[in-house]
Amino acid sequence: MVHGSDALAYSPGEIVRLGRTAAVTVTRDVAAPAAASLFAPVRDTFRLFAATIVPEASRLDENGWRELERIVDVGLADRSESLKRQLVLLVRLLGVLPLVRYGKTFAGLSAEQRVRFLSAI
Repeated sequence: MVHGSDALAYSPGEIVRLGRTAAVTVTRDVAAPAAASLFAPVRDTFRLFAATIVPEASRLDENGWRELERIVDVGLADRSESLKRQLVLLVRLLGVLPLVRYGKTFAGLSAEQRVRFLSAI
């Protein structure tokens, strides 16, 4: 994640392009507690996955990340609680699975290793 003067702040209504086909429209200043997100228990790993899959996501500031989490939460709102738990478990497992090959968690991998790991699974 980018911090300080390199971080980009997005205004409400601004469309943030995250890749060729992905975009996030910032609809408001996301001031809601971050803990409300489905992925709160695995937030750091979730964000690393997102930034690895869509490198432009690494430019999001905290409000941008919260908005992305909100969009994912809304998209999963109608899914069963069981499925939601399984998704969190999947992120958790993928966070530690690189220990087998690299001796490091997903967070401890270099950007190149993260891409290689996700490409291999």
